[in-house]
Amino acid sequence: MAHFEKSIANLSGFAERYYSKKLFSEDLDQLMAPGMKNKPLPAGSKLIADFADPHYNIANMYLDLGRYADAEREYRSAIGIDPNFFSAYFGLGSVYNQMGRFEESIDWYRQVIERRNAAEEADDPLVHLNLGEVYGKTGRYVEAVEELKRA
Repeated sequence: MAHFEKSIANLSGFAERYYSKKLFSEDLDQLMAPGMKNKPLPAGSKLIADFADPHYNIANMYLDLGRYADAEREYRSAIGIDPNFFSAYFGLGSVYNQMGRFEESIDWYRQVIERRNAAEEADDPLVHLNLGEVYGKTGRYVEAVEELKRA
């Protein structure tokens, strides 16, 4: 529930008109209930497509639950809404890292770095840390050390 509240915190009443926090809370309770790990969200559970944050926050919960395909879908939805939502690119890197799809993970982490640089945003040490970890997993030790130094 904290992820949902965080994503609507700065929307000044708009979210209350378009989201049912109570219904979402009930859906989330069902999602987190024992035995629900691989079940879809209950019928009628929807996210408004105009905001990337709710998709990102749901993706984070799916990632924590090991529901990688669902997390991937939600991170991609966030990026589709806001192509500059760099955290969603990072999330996809994490999904592929967890799935053992290391080359795809590297691609997404590299995209975070490139896009942040293009937007003249500060570097994110966590991206370099995770990229270094994946390089290490793939035996690319020189690159791993370089990224870990940047972290």
